[in-house]
Amino acid sequence: MLLDFGAARDVPAHIAEGYRALLGAGLSGDNEGLLAAMTGIGILPPGAPATMRDTILDMARDGFAPLRMDGPFDFGAGGLASNLKDQSASLMAAREHFTAPPPDILFIQRKIAGMYLLAARLKARVDVAALVRPYMPGAGAVSSGNRQASTQPRATRAARRAGASSTDVSRDPAAGNTVA
Repeated sequence: MLLDFGAARDVPAHIAEGYRALLGAGLSGDNEGLLAAMTGIGILPPGAPATMRDTILDMARDGFAPLRMDGPFDFGAGGLASNLKDQSASLMAAREHFTAPPPDILFIQRKIAGMYLLAARLKARVDVAALVRPYMPGAGAVSSGNRQASTQPRATRAARRAGASSTDVSRDPAAGNTVA
């Protein structure tokens, strides 16, 4: 396994703000806000056909599932990475409408996708909301009562094949580190 910690670069302020808006909309479940933020930063092309828009919105909602629940999200159990991969393939099938996002957006999206894929491969259980919350002023706590079953994306073949073992990852806020 290779982790490339050297693949870092400055992100322009307007893109950082666009991702902050995207994160806020995703955390609050605001579909219109998600669409506006994704259009604003170039993930969703302006005038995209409804099927493309709906697929990208579904991907965003699935991607935000780990951030919208209380407690650890089991990346190895629910097929999240597999669902996102399948949805990406359906987008690529509609090549006539697909336009690649700007390079800065591709860079960020690859980092996000890489973390999801790594967490799935490790069958990690991560309290993602607790890790993100300190960086979202005014986000507050996620709504109580959200549990894995209600926020885990649709089951896939990968989810049915998934084993029972997983890796627990949590953050010790007092020490400021992540432990496995």
